[in-house]
Amino acid sequence: MVSAHLLEATKKLKLVPNQEHKINMIRTLADCLNSSAFGSQELGLAEDILRLSAKDEVKVRAAVSTHLSSSQYLPHDLALLLAEDDEDQVSLPILEYSPVLTQDDLLQFVHKIDKTGSLRAIARREDIGFDLSHELVAKDNPEVSETLLGNKNAHINDQTFYAVLKQSNRYPSLVEYLCERTDLSSTLVDKLYVVVAEESKEQLMKQYPRTAKPVISSQQKSNENTILAKVATHDSRQVFDYVSYLYQQKRLTPSLTIRSLCYGNLNFFEAAMSRLAGIPFPNAKRLIRDGGNKGFKLLYQTSKLPDNLYDGLQLLVDFVIANPGLKPADFRKKLTSHIIKNRLEESIPSLTSLLNIISEGV
Repeated sequence: MVSAHLLEATKKLKLVPNQEHKINMIRTLADCLNSSAFGSQELGLAEDILRLSAKDEVKVRAAVSTHLSSSQYLPHDLALLLAEDDEDQVSLPILEYSPVLTQDDLLQFVHKIDKTGSLRAIARREDIGFDLSHELVAKDNPEVSETLLGNKNAHINDQTFYAVLKQSNRYPSLVEYLCERTDLSSTLVDKLYVVVAEESKEQLMKQYPRTAKPVISSQQKSNENTILAKVATHDSRQVFDYVSYLYQQKRLTPSLTIRSLCYGNLNFFEAAMSRLAGIPFPNAKRLIRDGGNKGFKLLYQTSKLPDNLYDGLQLLVDFVIANPGLKPADFRKKLTSHIIKNRLEESIPSLTSLLNIISEGV
């Protein structure tokens, strides 16, 4: 129960013109309200005082907002009033922190306001549901979308992520924020991988280690198959020249390099590793064929291919060297049989993903 002195002071608040006194009294009221110090009679009086204060001058209204923005005891009607205030110092704390505002309240605010600051405040909340996320993105404001994507507590579904991906055609900065999310579906990662720059591809690979192979689209897969089919009968020098051309054109990707080995094209793989590691072609061949596991491991680390694929690719290198001259169909059949028969995928987890690539062989 609050003291009679406090009750008397709050009663007089309506008549007190001193701004500093009002602000101090609001602070005291907020502390008592948050600590459940009021009885029912005092509580009603305190709420009436706060409602009057919420219609006072800006600094007084801001004091109410600041001291009660995170309070679960703030009356709902008062929270709505403060959230609709024209002054940012009054509205923003409530929009961002108030647990009293429901998802429906917030959806209505998003529908009727266009102020970037207000929308970003909502986008920073810890309780953002799927519908609210979608409506925030629908405002087509890159700053709001960036804030939402940067909020790890926001629940965002694929439909909304696709809307952001579409927006990224006009607002390229959104791509970076998308790549930093950890809740993208594999289908969305696939589409995103196709359109982002190389550094963003690396970010996606780090964020989604469960996908051992680089995630690529069906179109990119088709392009890679076409390239590998084109050089299937070339000698090592011709292959190296073509790989060098791809490298200069920034088309020599980790995905293509890995796929070449999965298809048994050791010449292409050696040339690609040479370019990716930045060493002469003969040196790369020597490290792969004659350097033993240590030589290949050193080359692999320099090439910056995904660490989690090393063991699986080392096995493929050994197999290709031990089984030269096999036709593509025979290579796939024999390699798959070797892996499954010896249950190698149990000891080398990355083989499961590599087997999927091997099965797509040209």
